[in-house]
Amino acid sequence: MKPEKIRLVAEAHLALLRSKGVVSKRIDTSCSFSQIPREGLLAHASYLLEGLLTFVNQEGKYGKANRHLTAAQMCLSFAGIYTLDELREANKP
Repeated sequence: MKPEKIRLVAEAHLALLRSKGVVSKRIDTSCSFSQIPREGLLAHASYLLEGLLTFVNQEGKYGKANRHLTAAQMCLSFAGIYTLDELREANKP
């Protein structure tokens, strides 16, 4: 996925989270995802997406942007917001 597509997908996910009133917050890094309640997963997804938008177009940050989008989308799926098929569709060129 090109940086512009990463940005567009991230913005769409972030808009959905904001419409639900989700506040960005990083999860406790000593916890596993299975220990995080749904609200925490959504807050962490928002945190990752906001961060991604600050560096997606920076030189040398393409890999990091991809990893952050992947992690955010995993949180969104774990929280029951999207299915794998829906995420795959959103990520198509």
